[in-house]
Amino acid sequence: MAQTRVTHTTGQRHGDERNLGCYVYGIMWAEAVPALLATTGIDPASPVYALPKGDLAAIVSDVPLSEYEREPLKQRLSDMAWVEARVRAHAAIVGALCRSATMVPMRFCTIFRSEGRVCEMLIEHRGYFAEALTRFAGKHEWGVKLTVDRERLAQAVGDCRDAIRDLKTELAAQPPGAAYLGRKRLERAVADAVTEAIDECAGRSHERLGACAEEAVVLDGEAPLATDPRHELALNAAYLVSQTRLAEFRSELDRLCEEYTRLGFRYEPTGPWPPYSFVGAPDE
Repeated sequence: MAQTRVTHTTGQRHGDERNLGCYVYGIMWAEAVPALLATTGIDPASPVYALPKGDLAAIVSDVPLSEYEREPLKQRLSDMAWVEARVRAHAAIVGALCRSATMVPMRFCTIFRSEGRVCEMLIEHRGYFAEALTRFAGKHEWGVKLTVDRERLAQAVGDCRDAIRDLKTELAAQPPGAAYLGRKRLERAVADAVTEAIDECAGRSHERLGACAEEAVVLDGEAPLATDPRHELALNAAYLVSQTRLAEFRSELDRLCEEYTRLGFRYEPTGPWPPYSFVGAPDE
Protein backbone atom coordinates (compact mmCIF):
# COMPACT_ATOMS: atom_id res chain seq x y z
CA MET A 1 0.00 0.00 0.00
CA ALA A 2 1.34 3.44 -0.87
CA GLN A 3 2.30 5.63 2.07
CA THR A 4 2.20 9.33 2.91
CA ARG A 5 3.75 11.34 5.69
CA VAL A 6 1.51 12.40 8.58
CA THR A 7 0.59 16.06 8.82
CA HIS A 8 -0.54 17.28 12.24
CA THR A 9 -3.08 20.00 11.57
CA THR A 10 -3.13 23.00 13.87
CA GLY A 11 -6.38 24.48 12.62
CA GLN A 12 -9.65 22.68 12.06
CA ARG A 13 -11.33 22.20 8.73
CA HIS A 14 -15.09 22.51 8.87
CA GLY A 15 -16.64 19.37 7.43
CA ASP A 16 -20.12 20.83 7.50
CA GLU A 17 -19.16 23.72 5.19
CA ARG A 18 -17.60 21.39 2.62
CA ASN A 19 -20.32 18.74 3.05
CA LEU A 20 -17.62 16.38 4.32
CA GLY A 21 -17.73 14.27 7.44
CA CYS A 22 -14.80 13.05 9.50
CA TYR A 23 -14.49 9.24 9.44
CA VAL A 24 -12.64 7.95 12.53
CA TYR A 25 -10.62 4.71 12.37
CA GLY A 26 -9.25 4.77 15.89
CA ILE A 27 -7.57 6.64 18.72
CA MET A 28 -3.85 6.53 19.54
CA TRP A 29 -1.39 8.29 21.77
CA ALA A 30 -0.32 11.33 19.74
CA GLU A 31 3.36 10.48 20.22
CA ALA A 32 2.79 6.94 18.89
CA VAL A 33 1.24 7.91 15.55
CA PRO A 34 3.34 6.29 12.81
CA ALA A 35 5.44 8.60 10.65
CA LEU A 36 3.70 7.12 7.62
CA LEU A 37 0.00 6.50 7.11
CA ALA A 38 -1.94 4.87 4.29
CA THR A 39 -2.42 7.25 1.36
CA THR A 40 -6.15 6.73 0.91
CA GLY A 41 -8.97 6.28 3.38
CA ILE A 42 -12.28 4.50 3.09
CA ASP A 43 -13.14 7.06 0.41
CA PRO A 44 -10.41 6.76 -2.27
CA ALA A 45 -10.41 10.54 -2.84
CA SER A 46 -9.30 11.37 0.73
CA PRO A 47 -6.02 10.59 2.54
CA VAL A 48 -5.75 9.20 6.06
CA TYR A 49 -4.30 11.70 8.52
CA ALA A 50 -3.83 12.23 12.25
CA LEU A 51 -5.93 14.76 14.16
CA PRO A 52 -4.15 15.43 17.49
CA LYS A 53 -5.73 16.89 20.60
CA GLY A 54 -3.58 16.98 23.73
CA ASP A 55 -1.80 13.66 24.19
CA LEU A 56 -4.32 11.78 22.00
CA ALA A 57 -4.79 11.65 18.25
CA ALA A 58 -7.68 10.43 16.15
CA ILE A 59 -6.80 8.72 12.88
CA VAL A 60 -9.30 10.04 10.35
CA SER A 61 -10.13 10.75 6.74
CA ASP A 62 -12.79 12.83 5.00
CA VAL A 63 -15.95 11.24 3.61
CA PRO A 64 -18.75 12.88 1.62
CA LEU A 65 -21.83 13.32 3.76
CA SER A 66 -23.91 12.83 0.64
CA GLU A 67 -22.98 9.14 0.95
CA TYR A 68 -22.44 8.71 4.68
CA GLU A 69 -25.23 10.62 6.39
CA ARG A 70 -27.90 8.46 7.98
CA GLU A 71 -30.46 8.22 5.18
CA PRO A 72 -28.10 7.80 2.19
CA LEU A 73 -26.02 5.36 4.26
CA LYS A 74 -29.09 3.20 4.90
CA GLN A 75 -29.54 2.87 1.16
CA ARG A 76 -25.84 2.18 0.57
CA LEU A 77 -25.82 -0.62 3.15
CA SER A 78 -28.18 -2.63 0.95
CA ASP A 79 -25.50 -2.68 -1.77
CA MET A 80 -23.30 -5.60 -0.71
CA ALA A 81 -20.53 -4.77 -3.18
CA TRP A 82 -20.33 -1.21 -1.79
CA VAL A 83 -20.34 -2.46 1.80
CA GLU A 84 -17.74 -5.17 1.23
CA ALA A 85 -15.28 -2.81 -0.45
CA ARG A 86 -15.50 -0.31 2.38
CA VAL A 87 -15.45 -2.87 5.18
CA ARG A 88 -12.28 -4.30 3.65
CA ALA A 89 -10.75 -0.83 3.39
CA HIS A 90 -11.66 -0.03 6.99
CA ALA A 91 -10.25 -3.36 8.24
CA ALA A 92 -7.02 -2.94 6.27
CA ILE A 93 -6.39 0.56 7.64
CA VAL A 94 -7.22 -0.35 11.24
CA GLY A 95 -5.24 -3.60 11.04
CA ALA A 96 -2.13 -1.85 9.71
CA LEU A 97 -2.33 0.82 12.41
CA CYS A 98 -2.77 -1.73 15.21
CA ARG A 99 0.30 -3.61 13.99
CA SER A 100 2.39 -0.46 14.24
CA ALA A 101 1.17 0.91 17.60
CA THR A 102 -1.51 0.49 20.26
CA MET A 103 -4.86 1.83 19.12
CA VAL A 104 -8.47 1.89 20.29
CA PRO A 105 -10.23 0.80 17.08
CA MET A 106 -13.52 2.33 16.07
CA ARG A 107 -16.39 0.44 14.49
CA PHE A 108 -17.11 0.62 10.79
CA CYS A 109 -18.78 3.92 9.87
CA THR A 110 -17.91 5.94 12.97
CA ILE A 111 -18.40 9.41 11.51
CA PHE A 112 -18.44 12.94 12.94
CA ARG A 113 -19.67 16.02 11.12
CA SER A 114 -16.39 17.94 11.56
CA GLU A 115 -12.86 17.82 12.96
CA GLY A 116 -14.04 20.06 15.76
CA ARG A 117 -16.52 17.46 16.95
CA VAL A 118 -13.83 14.77 16.87
CA CYS A 119 -11.62 16.99 19.04
CA GLU A 120 -14.51 17.55 21.46
CA MET A 121 -14.90 13.78 21.71
CA LEU A 122 -11.18 13.35 22.46
CA ILE A 123 -11.37 15.94 25.23
CA GLU A 124 -14.62 14.63 26.74
CA HIS A 125 -13.55 10.99 26.78
CA ARG A 126 -9.82 11.40 27.32
CA GLY A 127 -9.92 9.29 30.50
CA TYR A 128 -11.65 6.40 28.78
CA PHE A 129 -9.27 6.36 25.81
CA ALA A 130 -6.20 6.62 28.05
CA GLU A 131 -7.39 3.64 30.12
CA ALA A 132 -8.19 1.61 27.00
CA LEU A 133 -4.81 2.35 25.40
CA THR A 134 -3.11 1.15 28.58
CA ARG A 135 -5.23 -2.02 28.63
CA PHE A 136 -4.55 -2.82 24.98
CA ALA A 137 -0.80 -2.24 25.02
CA GLY A 138 1.02 -5.37 23.82
CA LYS A 139 -2.22 -7.30 23.32
CA HIS A 140 -4.39 -8.49 20.42
CA GLU A 141 -7.84 -9.97 20.10
CA TRP A 142 -8.16 -13.66 19.23
CA GLY A 143 -11.48 -15.18 18.31
CA VAL A 144 -12.48 -18.78 18.94
CA LYS A 145 -15.58 -20.33 17.44
CA LEU A 146 -16.59 -23.71 18.90
CA THR A 147 -18.93 -25.82 16.78
CA VAL A 148 -20.34 -29.32 17.26
CA ASP A 149 -21.58 -32.15 15.09
CA ARG A 150 -24.63 -33.06 17.17
CA GLU A 151 -25.07 -36.50 15.56
CA ARG A 152 -21.47 -37.46 16.26
CA LEU A 153 -21.77 -36.18 19.82
CA ALA A 154 -24.99 -38.16 20.31
CA GLN A 155 -23.14 -41.31 19.30
CA ALA A 156 -20.29 -40.49 21.66
CA VAL A 157 -22.47 -39.86 24.71
CA GLY A 158 -24.52 -42.97 23.89
CA ASP A 159 -21.36 -45.06 23.98
CA CYS A 160 -19.96 -43.65 27.21
CA ARG A 161 -22.91 -42.97 29.54
CA ASP A 162 -24.13 -45.86 31.67
CA ALA A 163 -27.72 -44.61 31.89
CA ILE A 164 -28.05 -44.48 28.11
CA ARG A 165 -26.44 -47.89 27.65
CA ASP A 166 -28.90 -49.29 30.18
CA LEU A 167 -31.83 -47.79 28.26
CA LYS A 168 -30.54 -49.33 25.03
CA THR A 169 -30.26 -52.74 26.69
CA GLU A 170 -33.77 -52.41 28.13
CA LEU A 171 -35.16 -51.36 24.75
CA ALA A 172 -33.55 -54.30 22.96
CA ALA A 173 -35.31 -56.71 25.34
CA GLN A 174 -38.78 -55.23 24.86
CA PRO A 175 -41.35 -56.71 22.45
CA PRO A 176 -42.07 -54.54 19.35
CA GLY A 177 -45.40 -53.28 20.66
CA ALA A 178 -43.84 -51.89 23.83
CA ALA A 179 -40.76 -50.44 22.18
CA TYR A 180 -42.29 -47.10 21.14
CA LEU A 181 -42.26 -45.53 24.62
CA GLY A 182 -38.83 -46.96 25.22
CA ARG A 183 -37.48 -45.31 22.07
CA LYS A 184 -38.96 -41.96 23.16
CA ARG A 185 -37.31 -42.26 26.56
CA LEU A 186 -33.99 -43.05 24.88
CA GLU A 187 -34.30 -40.12 22.47
CA ARG A 188 -35.00 -37.72 25.34
CA ALA A 189 -32.11 -39.09 27.38
CA VAL A 190 -29.69 -38.73 24.47
CA ALA A 191 -30.93 -35.21 23.64
CA ASP A 192 -30.53 -34.14 27.27
CA ALA A 193 -27.05 -35.65 27.42
CA VAL A 194 -26.01 -33.89 24.22
CA THR A 195 -27.24 -30.52 25.48
CA GLU A 196 -25.43 -31.06 28.78
CA ALA A 197 -22.21 -32.03 26.98
CA ILE A 198 -22.37 -28.94 24.74
CA ASP A 199 -22.93 -26.62 27.69
CA GLU A 200 -20.13 -28.31 29.61
CA CYS A 201 -17.65 -28.11 26.73
CA ALA A 202 -18.49 -24.48 25.94
CA GLY A 203 -18.24 -23.45 29.59
CA ARG A 204 -14.97 -25.26 30.24
CA SER A 205 -13.44 -24.04 26.99
CA HIS A 206 -14.28 -20.40 27.71
CA GLU A 207 -13.03 -20.69 31.29
CA ARG A 208 -9.73 -22.32 30.33
CA LEU A 209 -8.99 -20.01 27.41
CA GLY A 210 -10.03 -17.01 29.47
CA ALA A 211 -7.51 -18.00 32.13
CA CYS A 212 -4.78 -17.54 29.49
CA ALA A 213 -6.04 -14.09 28.44
CA GLU A 214 -6.24 -10.67 30.03
CA GLU A 215 -9.95 -10.37 29.19
CA ALA A 216 -12.59 -12.64 27.66
CA VAL A 217 -16.08 -12.07 26.30
CA VAL A 218 -18.81 -14.27 24.84
CA LEU A 219 -20.18 -12.75 21.64
CA ASP A 220 -23.74 -14.04 21.91
CA GLY A 221 -25.33 -11.37 19.76
CA GLU A 222 -22.67 -11.48 17.04
CA ALA A 223 -22.24 -15.20 16.45
CA PRO A 224 -21.65 -16.12 12.82
CA LEU A 225 -23.11 -19.27 11.36
CA ALA A 226 -21.07 -22.45 11.47
CA THR A 227 -19.09 -22.92 8.27
CA ASP A 228 -20.00 -26.63 8.04
CA PRO A 229 -23.77 -27.30 7.77
CA ARG A 230 -23.35 -30.44 9.88
CA HIS A 231 -22.04 -28.35 12.76
CA GLU A 232 -23.94 -25.94 14.97
CA LEU A 233 -22.40 -23.11 16.91
CA ALA A 234 -21.74 -23.83 20.58
CA LEU A 235 -19.55 -20.85 21.52
CA ASN A 236 -18.37 -17.66 19.85
CA ALA A 237 -15.91 -15.82 22.05
CA ALA A 238 -13.11 -13.26 21.93
CA TYR A 239 -9.98 -13.14 24.07
CA LEU A 240 -7.62 -10.24 24.68
CA VAL A 241 -4.27 -12.00 24.76
CA SER A 242 -0.93 -10.49 25.71
CA GLN A 243 1.88 -11.27 23.31
CA THR A 244 3.80 -12.69 26.27
CA ARG A 245 1.02 -15.26 26.90
CA LEU A 246 0.20 -16.15 23.32
CA ALA A 247 2.12 -19.45 23.42
CA GLU A 248 0.23 -20.40 26.61
CA PHE A 249 -3.10 -19.53 24.99
CA ARG A 250 -2.31 -21.60 21.91
CA SER A 251 -1.15 -24.56 24.00
CA GLU A 252 -4.39 -24.54 25.97
CA LEU A 253 -6.36 -24.44 22.73
CA ASP A 254 -4.39 -27.46 21.47
CA ARG A 255 -5.22 -29.35 24.66
CA LEU A 256 -8.91 -28.58 24.27
CA CYS A 257 -8.80 -29.85 20.70
CA GLU A 258 -7.22 -33.12 21.87
CA GLU A 259 -9.90 -33.59 24.52
CA TYR A 260 -13.03 -32.66 22.62
CA THR A 261 -12.48 -33.17 18.89
CA ARG A 262 -13.13 -36.91 19.18
CA LEU A 263 -16.60 -36.13 20.57
CA GLY A 264 -17.60 -34.07 17.53
CA PHE A 265 -16.45 -30.61 18.60
CA ARG A 266 -14.36 -28.32 16.43
CA TYR A 267 -12.38 -25.22 17.43
CA GLU A 268 -11.87 -22.48 14.84
CA PRO A 269 -9.41 -19.81 16.09
CA THR A 270 -8.91 -16.52 14.25
CA GLY A 271 -6.57 -13.61 14.80
CA PRO A 272 -4.73 -11.58 15.69
CA TRP A 273 -7.30 -8.80 15.38
CA PRO A 274 -7.62 -5.24 16.63
CA PRO A 275 -9.40 -5.40 20.01
CA TYR A 276 -12.85 -4.47 18.68
CA SER A 277 -14.71 -6.74 21.11
CA PHE A 278 -13.20 -5.00 24.13
CA VAL A 279 -14.07 -1.42 23.15
CA GLY A 280 -17.15 -0.12 24.93
CA ALA A 281 -18.93 3.16 24.42
CA PRO A 282 -16.70 5.94 25.82
CA ASP A 283 -19.36 7.08 28.25
CA GLU A 284 -19.49 3.61 29.77
